[in-house]
Amino acid sequence: ARYCLGFLDPLLPIDLPPFGGAEEQSREGARPTRARERPQATSDRPVTPQSTRKMLSRTALLLLSAAPAAWGFTPAPSGGLAPRLGLQQAAAASASTRAGALTSLSMGTELYGSKNSRSPLVEWMLVETNTPYKHREDRDGMPNPFGQIPALRDGPVEIFESGAILLYLADKYGSASGTPEERAIYTKWVVWANSALDKSLFTPDIDRRAPPLLSVLDKELAGKEWLCGDFGVADVAVGSYLLFIPMFHPQFDMRDFPNVLQYMKRCAERPSYAKAFEANGPRAKAYVQGQLAAPEKKKTFGFQL
Repeated sequence: ARYCLGFLDPLLPIDLPPFGGAEEQSREGARPTRARERPQATSDRPVTPQSTRKMLSRTALLLLSAAPAAWGFTPAPSGGLAPRLGLQQAAAASASTRAGALTSLSMGTELYGSKNSRSPLVEWMLVETNTPYKHREDRDGMPNPFGQIPALRDGPVEIFESGAILLYLADKYGSASGTPEERAIYTKWVVWANSALDKSLFTPDIDRRAPPLLSVLDKELAGKEWLCGDFGVADVAVGSYLLFIPMFHPQFDMRDFPNVLQYMKRCAERPSYAKAFEANGPRAKAYVQGQLAAPEKKKTFGFQL
């Protein structure tokens, strides 16, 4: 009520009595304390401070009820009046955004994993995009509710599954485009690496399961340096899985896939790969060089030996 009275006071040609006290009596012949003249009463009822406040309160309620949006209020579900989203709410939202940004900055990027898992492929992307991060091998505050690694915390964002992490890093820190058409170019390779290539390589039956996929990939890489033009997240995903072969299947023969071998060589020579994979870096290079230097398979009666 006090807010409404104070807001409407300048709009009405009436002297408002001071709050909290009796109306100041003017000396005979003196002008009122306000600049405007007090109008004559239109009824025999005397004008008192109480009646003035009551009239103004009713006027304020009528104005707010008739045009609530004009005064910055909207009807509440209960039938009363609730504040409309305005400067105060916008300021609060802005403060919340700034607080979130500060929280993200203070928390930083944390990668949960180990060097003997698939975590290095996420590290490769972090190094490629020059994203500062902290590597954690403990499980305190693990972002993955299933307890598996790798998992990533980037400020308030928590992600698990290596493919999902790679795509997030590409969108936020890489040079990847945000349009659906251009994202589809590299997204399909990241998903393929996680869903198809993964199953054909991380298996004891690699000699039977991997060649059909590698044969198609070899044709895709013909005349290409990288999968999607420039080096990007698709190469981090596919290249990482291919370069796991020397770690888990060092006896696997890759000579039937020369384009894939050259592609693996280019990936293994990137400084960011060596930094992320550490010990597996020299091992991957030695494997690829050995495969490239090996003599071609001889064909006898249509069969390769």
